[in-house]
Amino acid sequence: MGKENVILIEKPDQSKMCDLGYHVVSGHFRVCQNGTKTWVDTHLRKNRGKLIMHLEENLLFLYWNNSKKYQNIGRIKEYSAHNELDSIIQFWLDYWKQNGENFPDGLTALHVKTLIAIESSFNPKARPKTSSARGLMQILDTARNALRGTSDVKNNEVRSNYIDVTAEQIEDPVVNIAVGTRWLAHKFFLLRNQKDKSLKKVLRNYYSKTPEGDEYTEKILDLYEKSR
Repeated sequence: MGKENVILIEKPDQSKMCDLGYHVVSGHFRVCQNGTKTWVDTHLRKNRGKLIMHLEENLLFLYWNNSKKYQNIGRIKEYSAHNELDSIIQFWLDYWKQNGENFPDGLTALHVKTLIAIESSFNPKARPKTSSARGLMQILDTARNALRGTSDVKNNEVRSNYIDVTAEQIEDPVVNIAVGTRWLAHKFFLLRNQKDKSLKKVLRNYYSKTPEGDEYTEKILDLYEKSR
Protein backbone atom coordinates (compact mmCIF):
# COMPACT_ATOMS: atom_id res chain seq x y z
CA MET A 1 0.00 0.00 0.00
CA GLY A 2 1.25 3.45 -0.88
CA LYS A 3 2.27 6.10 1.59
CA GLU A 4 -0.71 7.68 3.34
CA ASN A 5 -1.31 11.23 2.19
CA VAL A 6 -4.21 13.57 1.67
CA ILE A 7 -4.86 15.90 -1.25
CA LEU A 8 -5.66 19.39 -0.02
CA ILE A 9 -9.13 20.40 -1.18
CA GLU A 10 -9.77 24.04 -0.30
CA LYS A 11 -13.05 25.88 -0.67
CA PRO A 12 -12.42 29.26 -2.35
CA ASP A 13 -13.72 32.51 -0.96
CA GLN A 14 -17.34 33.01 -2.03
CA SER A 15 -16.34 36.16 -3.95
CA LYS A 16 -14.29 33.98 -6.31
CA MET A 17 -17.24 31.80 -7.30
CA CYS A 18 -20.49 32.42 -9.15
CA ASP A 19 -23.39 30.54 -10.71
CA LEU A 20 -23.72 29.67 -14.39
CA GLY A 21 -24.34 32.63 -16.66
CA TYR A 22 -21.97 34.93 -14.79
CA HIS A 23 -18.24 35.44 -14.43
CA VAL A 24 -16.07 37.06 -11.78
CA VAL A 25 -14.34 40.35 -12.59
CA SER A 26 -11.38 40.70 -10.23
CA GLY A 27 -10.71 43.96 -8.45
CA HIS A 28 -8.73 46.37 -10.60
CA PHE A 29 -7.84 50.00 -11.19
CA ARG A 30 -9.84 51.85 -13.82
CA VAL A 31 -8.09 54.76 -15.53
CA CYS A 32 -10.44 57.70 -16.09
CA GLN A 33 -10.20 60.07 -19.07
CA ASN A 34 -8.46 62.66 -16.89
CA GLY A 35 -5.79 60.13 -15.98
CA THR A 36 -6.89 59.44 -12.41
CA LYS A 37 -7.14 55.87 -11.19
CA THR A 38 -10.22 54.51 -9.49
CA TRP A 39 -10.32 51.15 -7.74
CA VAL A 40 -13.13 48.82 -8.80
CA ASP A 41 -13.98 46.04 -6.33
CA THR A 42 -14.34 42.42 -7.39
CA HIS A 43 -17.82 41.94 -8.85
CA LEU A 44 -19.94 39.66 -11.01
CA ARG A 45 -20.84 40.32 -14.62
CA LYS A 46 -23.41 38.52 -16.73
CA ASN A 47 -22.05 36.54 -19.67
CA ARG A 48 -22.91 37.56 -23.19
CA GLY A 49 -24.63 35.13 -25.52
CA LYS A 50 -26.82 32.13 -24.84
CA LEU A 51 -24.22 29.35 -24.62
CA ILE A 52 -23.99 27.37 -21.39
CA MET A 53 -20.38 28.07 -20.48
CA HIS A 54 -18.74 26.51 -17.43
CA LEU A 55 -15.85 28.69 -16.25
CA GLU A 56 -13.61 27.91 -13.29
CA GLU A 57 -15.68 30.13 -10.99
CA ASN A 58 -18.86 28.33 -12.13
CA LEU A 59 -17.46 24.82 -11.62
CA LEU A 60 -16.27 25.72 -8.13
CA PHE A 61 -19.60 27.34 -7.28
CA LEU A 62 -21.57 24.32 -8.49
CA TYR A 63 -19.55 21.88 -6.42
CA TRP A 64 -19.13 23.86 -3.21
CA ASN A 65 -22.73 25.06 -3.11
CA ASN A 66 -24.53 21.91 -4.25
CA SER A 67 -22.45 18.90 -3.25
CA LYS A 68 -23.93 16.49 -0.75
CA LYS A 69 -22.37 13.83 1.43
CA TYR A 70 -21.62 10.74 -0.60
CA GLN A 71 -20.50 7.31 0.56
CA ASN A 72 -16.84 6.44 0.27
CA ILE A 73 -15.91 4.86 -3.04
CA GLY A 74 -13.18 2.73 -1.55
CA ARG A 75 -9.42 2.42 -1.74
CA ILE A 76 -7.59 1.71 -4.97
CA LYS A 77 -5.30 -1.22 -4.30
CA GLU A 78 -1.70 -0.20 -3.47
CA TYR A 79 -2.67 3.48 -3.14
CA SER A 80 -3.76 5.67 -0.26
CA ALA A 81 -7.52 5.85 0.25
CA HIS A 82 -7.97 9.47 -0.90
CA ASN A 83 -11.53 9.61 0.39
CA GLU A 84 -11.32 13.39 -0.05
CA LEU A 85 -11.89 12.84 -3.79
CA ASP A 86 -14.91 10.57 -3.48
CA SER A 87 -17.58 13.27 -3.20
CA ILE A 88 -16.01 15.23 -6.06
CA ILE A 89 -16.05 12.26 -8.43
CA GLN A 90 -19.62 11.29 -7.58
CA PHE A 91 -20.89 14.86 -7.71
CA TRP A 92 -19.60 15.47 -11.24
CA LEU A 93 -20.86 12.15 -12.57
CA ASP A 94 -24.30 13.02 -11.18
CA TYR A 95 -24.14 16.61 -12.42
CA TRP A 96 -23.29 15.77 -16.02
CA LYS A 97 -25.93 13.04 -16.14
CA GLN A 98 -28.56 15.45 -14.81
CA ASN A 99 -27.52 17.94 -17.48
CA GLY A 100 -27.97 15.60 -20.42
CA GLU A 101 -24.60 13.90 -20.72
CA ASN A 102 -24.39 10.14 -21.17
CA PHE A 103 -21.80 7.60 -20.07
CA PRO A 104 -21.16 4.00 -21.10
CA ASP A 105 -23.09 1.27 -19.32
CA GLY A 106 -21.24 0.01 -16.27
CA LEU A 107 -19.16 3.12 -15.60
CA THR A 108 -18.88 3.70 -11.85
CA ALA A 109 -17.18 6.21 -9.60
CA LEU A 110 -14.64 3.51 -8.76
CA HIS A 111 -13.67 3.32 -12.45
CA VAL A 112 -12.99 7.06 -12.43
CA LYS A 113 -10.96 6.81 -9.23
CA THR A 114 -8.97 3.94 -10.72
CA LEU A 115 -8.34 6.02 -13.84
CA ILE A 116 -7.00 8.82 -11.61
CA ALA A 117 -4.66 6.37 -9.89
CA ILE A 118 -3.27 5.18 -13.23
CA GLU A 119 -3.10 8.63 -14.82
CA SER A 120 -1.48 10.64 -12.02
CA SER A 121 -0.97 8.44 -8.94
CA PHE A 122 -3.28 10.94 -7.21
CA ASN A 123 -0.91 13.85 -7.78
CA PRO A 124 -2.98 17.00 -8.55
CA LYS A 125 0.16 18.74 -9.83
CA ALA A 126 1.23 15.92 -12.16
CA ARG A 127 2.77 17.31 -15.36
CA PRO A 128 4.69 14.92 -17.62
CA LYS A 129 7.53 16.41 -19.63
CA THR A 130 6.38 14.82 -22.90
CA SER A 131 2.84 16.25 -23.16
CA SER A 132 0.51 19.06 -22.09
CA ALA A 133 -1.38 16.78 -19.68
CA ARG A 134 -2.07 18.17 -16.23
CA GLY A 135 -3.56 17.16 -12.93
CA LEU A 136 -5.40 14.17 -11.53
CA MET A 137 -7.06 13.06 -14.76
CA GLN A 138 -4.21 14.33 -16.98
CA ILE A 139 -6.24 16.75 -19.09
CA LEU A 140 -4.54 17.66 -22.38
CA ASP A 141 -4.68 21.04 -24.09
CA THR A 142 -6.50 19.32 -26.96
CA ALA A 143 -9.26 18.25 -24.56
CA ARG A 144 -9.58 21.76 -23.11
CA ASN A 145 -9.79 23.24 -26.60
CA ALA A 146 -12.43 20.75 -27.69
CA LEU A 147 -14.58 21.36 -24.61
CA ARG A 148 -14.51 25.12 -25.10
CA GLY A 149 -15.61 24.61 -28.71
CA THR A 150 -12.46 25.88 -30.40
CA SER A 151 -11.51 22.64 -32.14
CA ASP A 152 -13.06 21.34 -35.34
CA VAL A 153 -15.18 18.42 -34.18
CA LYS A 154 -18.04 17.37 -36.45
CA ASN A 155 -21.45 17.07 -34.78
CA ASN A 156 -19.91 18.62 -31.72
CA GLU A 157 -22.14 18.00 -28.69
CA VAL A 158 -20.00 20.15 -26.41
CA ARG A 159 -22.22 23.14 -27.15
CA SER A 160 -24.68 21.78 -24.60
CA ASN A 161 -22.15 22.06 -21.79
CA TYR A 162 -19.09 24.08 -22.76
CA ILE A 163 -16.12 24.29 -20.39
CA ASP A 164 -13.51 27.03 -20.59
CA VAL A 165 -10.61 26.73 -18.14
CA THR A 166 -6.89 27.42 -18.30
CA ALA A 167 -4.09 24.90 -17.93
CA GLU A 168 -3.29 26.31 -14.48
CA GLN A 169 -6.91 26.03 -13.31
CA ILE A 170 -6.88 22.34 -14.28
CA GLU A 171 -4.65 21.64 -11.28
CA ASP A 172 -7.53 22.31 -8.87
CA PRO A 173 -8.94 18.82 -8.08
CA VAL A 174 -12.57 20.01 -8.32
CA VAL A 175 -12.00 21.60 -11.73
CA ASN A 176 -9.87 18.71 -13.00
CA ILE A 177 -12.42 16.03 -12.19
CA ALA A 178 -15.23 18.19 -13.59
CA VAL A 179 -13.37 18.42 -16.89
CA GLY A 180 -12.17 14.80 -16.88
CA THR A 181 -15.64 13.33 -16.36
CA ARG A 182 -17.08 15.69 -18.97
CA TRP A 183 -14.38 14.48 -21.36
CA LEU A 184 -15.37 10.86 -20.71
CA ALA A 185 -18.94 11.73 -21.69
CA HIS A 186 -17.66 13.39 -24.86
CA LYS A 187 -15.58 10.32 -25.74
CA PHE A 188 -18.70 8.21 -25.33
CA PHE A 189 -20.65 10.56 -27.59
CA LEU A 190 -18.04 10.19 -30.34
CA LEU A 191 -18.82 6.44 -30.44
CA ARG A 192 -22.52 7.05 -31.16
CA ASN A 193 -22.37 5.60 -34.70
CA GLN A 194 -20.19 2.61 -33.83
CA LYS A 195 -21.34 -0.84 -32.78
CA ASP A 196 -18.88 -0.97 -29.91
CA LYS A 197 -19.84 1.75 -27.42
CA SER A 198 -18.58 -0.16 -24.41
CA LEU A 199 -16.91 1.15 -21.30
CA LYS A 200 -13.72 -0.57 -22.45
CA LYS A 201 -13.77 1.34 -25.76
CA VAL A 202 -14.36 4.67 -23.97
CA LEU A 203 -11.48 4.08 -21.57
CA ARG A 204 -9.26 3.13 -24.51
CA ASN A 205 -10.11 6.31 -26.37
CA TYR A 206 -9.65 8.43 -23.24
CA TYR A 207 -5.98 7.49 -23.44
CA SER A 208 -5.19 6.71 -27.08
CA LYS A 209 -6.52 4.93 -30.15
CA THR A 210 -3.11 3.30 -30.59
CA PRO A 211 -2.24 -0.22 -29.34
CA GLU A 212 -0.94 1.41 -26.15
CA GLY A 213 -4.55 2.36 -25.45
CA ASP A 214 -5.48 -1.33 -25.19
CA GLU A 215 -2.74 -1.96 -22.64
CA TYR A 216 -3.86 1.11 -20.69
CA THR A 217 -7.47 -0.08 -20.63
CA GLU A 218 -6.56 -3.55 -19.40
CA LYS A 219 -4.44 -1.97 -16.68
CA ILE A 220 -7.38 0.13 -15.47
CA LEU A 221 -9.89 -2.72 -15.57
CA ASP A 222 -7.50 -5.11 -13.82
CA LEU A 223 -6.79 -2.61 -11.03
CA TYR A 224 -10.51 -1.86 -10.78
CA GLU A 225 -11.31 -5.54 -10.22
CA LYS A 226 -8.58 -5.84 -7.59
CA SER A 227 -9.96 -2.76 -5.79
CA ARG A 228 -13.62 -3.81 -5.66
